Amino acid sequence: MFDNNEQPLFIHINSCGGRYIRSKFCEKYNDNFIVYHINPRLWKDIVPRSKIIRCWQYRDPSFEYSTPLLKYPNISILDLNNTIPFIILRDPILRYKSENKSENDNINDNTNSYNIMCKTLYAAFTGDYNEYFLPFTQCKYNNLLKFITNTKNIIIIPINKINLLANYFSFKSVPSFIDNNNNILTNDSDNNKENLEFYNNNIFDYLLYNKYK
Repeated sequence: MFDNNEQPLFIHINSCGGRYIRSKFCEKYNDNFIVYHINPRLWKDIVPRSKIIRCWQYRDPSFEYSTPLLKYPNISILDLNNTIPFIILRDPILRYKSENKSENDNINDNTNSYNIMCKTLYAAFTGDYNEYFLPFTQCKYNNLLKFITNTKNIIIIPINKINLLANYFSFKSVPSFIDNNNNILTNDSDNNKENLEFYNNNIFDYLLYNKYK
C-alpha cells in the first residue's frame, strides 16, 4: 500500500478501462486521486490543442461538494509531487477497436492514431501535448522507457490483470474488468493477417504492451 501522503495518479490511456477504474478509486480515494487524461480521439486534431490534456483531482460526480474542482495546468506528470503513478495497458488492436467501435474507418487509415498508447505516455511525461500529433520514433520509444524506469514507484499493469491494483491500493472489492458481453478481458487479439499491417503501424505500442503484459 502507498504512503498516506501520496496520491494515486492514474495516467489514463483511452479505452483502457478508464471509467471503471475511476469509479473503483472513488470507493476509497474520492477527491484524493489525480487523473491525467487525453481526450478521446483528439488525435484527429479537431479542437484547440490546449484543450487536449485534462489533469484534475478526481471525485465522484454524483455528489455535491463545497469546494471547486482542483485542476492542474498542462504540465509533465513528473511535476506532480507525492503521487503514485499507475498505467493500464491493453492489447493495441483491441484498444483501438474499442475506441473506434462506432466508426467504419479502416483500422490502418488514421495515421495520427498510430502508437497512441506510447504517444499518450510521452505527452504525459514531457508535458508537450504537440507530441500527441507527431510520428512516434525509436528514439522517442527509448526515451519513454527511460522516463518509466526513472519514475519512482510507477506501476504498469495490463488490463486483464487489473486485480493486481489491489496489491498497491485499497478497494471495497478487488478490481476486475469485464466487457459489455460480461467477458473478463484475459486474451490478446489473434495474430492473423488482418492485424499484420496494424501491428507494423503500431510497433511501438506492441513493444510497450509486450514488455509489461
